[in-house]
This record gives sequence, C-alpha cells and structure tokens, in this order.
Amino acid sequence: SIPVIANGDIWSLEDLIRCQDETGCIHFMIGRSAMANPALPLQISQYLKTGKRDTPSFEHSKANWSPLLQEFSTLCEVVSRNDNYTACRIKQWLSMATHRTPIDWVAPVKRSTSLNEIFSVMNS
Repeated sequence: SIPVIANGDIWSLEDLIRCQDETGCIHFMIGRSAMANPALPLQISQYLKTGKRDTPSFEHSKANWSPLLQEFSTLCEVVSRNDNYTACRIKQWLSMATHRTPIDWVAPVKRSTSLNEIFSVMNS
C-alpha cells in the first residue's frame, strides 16, 4: 500500500525498462540523467504511456545543445552574481552529459574561463 519510487542509475530508457522488470516499480525518479540526455524524460513518458520505444534520441551536437545552454544562461541571470556562476553551472551540466556518452566538443568548453568564451566555443 506504500508507493515505491525507483531512483538512481536510470540513465537511459533501457535502464528504466530493466529497473521496471527487476523491481516491478511503476514510479521512477530521474535527475542527473535528464540533464545528461534532455530527451530522456520524453522517451520515458512515451514508453510508459504507449509501451513503444520509438521516441527520437537526443543527438549530442553543438547545434542541439547551444539553444539549451543559451536559455539556461538567460534563466541564470536572475540568480547569478556573475558570469562565472553560470559558466560553472554550464560546465557541470556538460560534465553530466558526458557521464555515459563521450562528446568530443565538450573538452574545449570545459577549458573556457568565461560565459563569453563558452558561447564562442559553442558557435565555432
């Protein structure tokens, strides 16, 4: 009678399906994995609703990440004391994205020392 929520190491739709099969859980919590793969919440939602695995994956290209990071930067302006805060959060986010998927363009971004530098690298 107590709802159980599976949490931890659900980094892909396959991880969720394996967790569901092994535990019988019907509720799941994802965190860092949603940051690492912005399409994962949609993939999981569609699978849980339809049982289908046909939701497109997220391609880790600069073209896909750049608008997300730009929007994130804009949202951070409200709480940020300086550009360094936002730059560090972006680097942290991209570190999560590379947790399971190597992304070749992330290393130069992580070496950037400012928000302007990050977006310069992203737009090159």
